[in-house]
Amino acid sequence: MTPSIPRRRFLVLTVALCLAVPLLAGLALAGPAPALDGQVQLGVVELPNTSNYLQPSTDGGARSAVARQGVDVGIAVATGAQALDGRHERLTFNRQYAGAPNESARDAVVTAAVDRLEERTSRLRAYRDESMAAFREGSLSATGYFERIARLDAAIDSMRSYRQTLESQIVTRNPQDQTALASVRHLEADLDTMRGPVTNQVRWRYAGNASAGTTLVTVTEQNGFVHSTVANNLLVREAQETGDWTRDGNGGDGSGDLTRVLNRVQELYPWTFDHQFGSRSNFYDTSLYRVAVAHQHGDLRVYLDGSTDEVFREIQANRLSTVPRNWTRSATVDGVALTVNGTYATGPLEVTVRDPSVNSTIASDVRIDGTYVGSTDAKGGLWTVQPTGSFTINATTTGNQTVEMTVPAGVT
Repeated sequence: MTPSIPRRRFLVLTVALCLAVPLLAGLALAGPAPALDGQVQLGVVELPNTSNYLQPSTDGGARSAVARQGVDVGIAVATGAQALDGRHERLTFNRQYAGAPNESARDAVVTAAVDRLEERTSRLRAYRDESMAAFREGSLSATGYFERIARLDAAIDSMRSYRQTLESQIVTRNPQDQTALASVRHLEADLDTMRGPVTNQVRWRYAGNASAGTTLVTVTEQNGFVHSTVANNLLVREAQETGDWTRDGNGGDGSGDLTRVLNRVQELYPWTFDHQFGSRSNFYDTSLYRVAVAHQHGDLRVYLDGSTDEVFREIQANRLSTVPRNWTRSATVDGVALTVNGTYATGPLEVTVRDPSVNSTIASDVRIDGTYVGSTDAKGGLWTVQPTGSFTINATTTGNQTVEMTVPAGVT
């Protein structure tokens, strides 16, 4: 069978996890990170004393909004059905393969299964792209968008398990069948770039397997996006520069290519590499490289497009205490003080509500642009996600007192 994408190399660099020693984070944003040969990748923003991050260009327009996810029985049932369908498909494949009368028939079962998986992967990618476009154009709300993302995450999880079944069967049956093996490994790259820890968290929130929370989405004109949320005292963030990775160009061969890729990523994320904890690497067959690093503030996973030598996708999970605070705004109304500490657009946002006359906290519900994002805790604080551009934030106390402020785009 002919592979659906060019046969090149897919690098996975995984890193051993260790206990982290927190460092003090800097207070101001700097410029874009330098690239090789004097070039600049504008999307990678430099932060002092912590990991840089990918911020897709919003030139040409973008839309950003927040939505809160909690238990939703309908979505939970729909995502659960995806898992059952996937299990049924794997059992059907195993039964057909075991019942094939000869080697040729078994080859045909594998080929047909890989073809179906490739076709379904293409449909899922189209569904994701259509959902992003609908949100960006305003015909789909942020809530509707994340409901789709939860279903997509469940479908991809199911397909990843099926893909692994196919690869195991190919390796066990005929490891010399490089065409089929390359195809399923290409599919691994495709599926891996359509899901992540934020989309998975959204799905588990709807299913009741994770605490309710707020997620931010930004989608750009080129179907670049950011998904960002706060969970378990971490900022968890997925960012992607365009809707899909480049499937042509030369990813290269040999150990020299690995050196080139690692040098490139280290140029873009110097602090991260200076504070990492060990590594090991594996190789696959596409022009997409995945480099994963555990560092002193959290975890970074970078996807580098070998055709362009630029970061195409990034996933980060950093402890909230390590993300630099870059600005503070306060407002007081009728003895209720609202203080907001910000970082950067799509980064974490810290909200506190207090009674300054007696220096005590006040329980309050917090909304951003009219959307409820959570309630302050016993210490009067709430962590959420900072929107892109100007936004209005308000806090309403249990005594029905409200204090509100508008944060201009210039400080974000």
